[in-house]
Amino acid sequence: MIGQDLGGKASAYRHIHFPEIGSTNTFLIEKVGLGEPGNLWVTSDIQTAGKGSRGRNWTSEPGNLYASLLLVDPAPKVHLAELTFIASLACRDAVIRACEEILKVEGSDRQLPNVQLKWPNDLMINGSKCAGILLEGGEHNGATYAVVGNGINCKTCPSDTLHPATTLEREGFNIASSALFTHLAEAFANRIIQWQRGTAFADIRKAWLSHVYGLGSQVEVVVPTRGMLKGRFASIDDKGYMLLEQADGGRQRISTADIFFVSDTNSGEVIV
Repeated sequence: MIGQDLGGKASAYRHIHFPEIGSTNTFLIEKVGLGEPGNLWVTSDIQTAGKGSRGRNWTSEPGNLYASLLLVDPAPKVHLAELTFIASLACRDAVIRACEEILKVEGSDRQLPNVQLKWPNDLMINGSKCAGILLEGGEHNGATYAVVGNGINCKTCPSDTLHPATTLEREGFNIASSALFTHLAEAFANRIIQWQRGTAFADIRKAWLSHVYGLGSQVEVVVPTRGMLKGRFASIDDKGYMLLEQADGGRQRISTADIFFVSDTNSGEVIV
């Protein structure tokens, strides 16, 4: 079914909403093969086969936001992984804007939640995971495409997660998923413009680092092909790779991994 009209800069995108779907990401990947031109959002109240990173399931109960965006030829292939950082920033932008609206209506002097970005693809609120991002993509008929899945916990969250999870409601902000999506669509459109097909990733990187979670902390990094590495989360490089500073002073570039913080104490110089 057709979703709500998107205004502002998001008006360049279309939107389809389903009461229930298997996976918003899978739906859009299948649409690519049918010739879908892109700039298409799909949202759903429930996912019966939601996907998380590295093949994990994504619990998809009613009340949360499940939204995926299909982009066709958004940038040269070398820049597609940068969309994870765009999505992280857009999710944060959307949450902050929605919380600001609530505080304005309340006339409240409550503080905004502490919304940070955990490398590579999580949104943290007051130290607990509130959203995740799944980026999938490839090539079709000679053009690159990317599907960016965004799952934000508005009402519910699972208890059996790798990292402690939370919801916007638990943090004191009762936000409808439809209202949050309106902010997300606008924020994503703005960040895509800022990115300039990858030529301005330096600006995205700078913005992302200004909200990063755990920068300078000691971490254990589980890399699928290399096992566990230990060190200090020094920064991200100009490609978005984690820079892991090890005890001998050497640095490892990590493209994807699960990251566990063993110390919240910052130490030493942080490269920005």
